[in-house]
Amino acid sequence: MISTALTLSIILASSTLAVGYGLEGLWLPTAAVLSLGGVWLFAQRAKWGWMAWLMLTLLTLAAAVGASFGVNAVLMLVGLIASLSAWDLDGFVRQLRTVDKVEHKSVLQRRHLRRLLVVDILGLLSGILALAVEVELSFALALVLGLVALIALSRAIGLFRRESG
Repeated sequence: MISTALTLSIILASSTLAVGYGLEGLWLPTAAVLSLGGVWLFAQRAKWGWMAWLMLTLLTLAAAVGASFGVNAVLMLVGLIASLSAWDLDGFVRQLRTVDKVEHKSVLQRRHLRRLLVVDILGLLSGILALAVEVELSFALALVLGLVALIALSRAIGLFRRESG
């Protein structure tokens, strides 16, 4: 179940980024992003855990460069979210492999997928909202809002850890 979700996330990440570049006629980045997806799929099958960080970094960079070149921002956002999901699922799969026996493995997997889906939906909605709304903030206010968001995120992660522990 998790392996299938991981594979689908990798495919979604690379294909949406590639479609975005392809629609702009940028064929070299299209091929590069598709190649990255293929390499990540191979690395996942070969159990190269270190590759997930590299692929997340490269696909994030591809999404940021695409957005700065005017490639469809929603496609770049979906590719970015799918990349982050694939990275998370890759780590979850590796973590499950290190344990000898997992009780209620399917329940644990479903719970992780549900939480990840909620995070993905919230990320997509907030990203689309950010793309649609234009607000001018001073640097100081942006810095304060960033710190508040960081604190809220750390609290949410702490809450999830206590809930699952």
